[in-house]
Amino acid sequence: MGAQNQKLKMALVFGTLPTADEVDQFRLLSEQFDIALVTSQSICGYMMQTSRFQNLRCVPLPEYDENPTYVPGLEKALQEFDVVVVKERVGLYAYQAMKAKWRKNFRLVVWIDNLTAFPADDVARMRTIRNEVTAAADAFIVQTEAARQTLMTDGVHPTAFTI
Repeated sequence: MGAQNQKLKMALVFGTLPTADEVDQFRLLSEQFDIALVTSQSICGYMMQTSRFQNLRCVPLPEYDENPTYVPGLEKALQEFDVVVVKERVGLYAYQAMKAKWRKNFRLVVWIDNLTAFPADDVARMRTIRNEVTAAADAFIVQTEAARQTLMTDGVHPTAFTI
């Protein structure tokens, strides 16, 4: 297979349980991307039973009971991807994705549907994670104008959105 025919690799990173519809909507991109769900074993197991995404590859990583937003091995697992889509920006998994970007320099896309301005602003560590992930993101996916406006309140530049 020639290099011009090779698909880019996209990782979908969730730190909490997504709905099947959240994952399944990425089927529309499967002609351009080799898409993998990169998350904990339990989320992978659930999604493989409920998703209608026929060619979805899952990269199951260990559980970490002490903090479910931390996914052991995530930074290393993301090194094979060209684009990483991370759901939200306040969990440790989002911070891990950002750190992996520093090493591999993939495109980091943050998918936001939380309409709260400055989420977790009252917790210093979470505020730091949110601010650093926001600064490192190459683009944002939002599904509503309200979410876009909320992120602009958080300081995201209007040109950073993919709607």
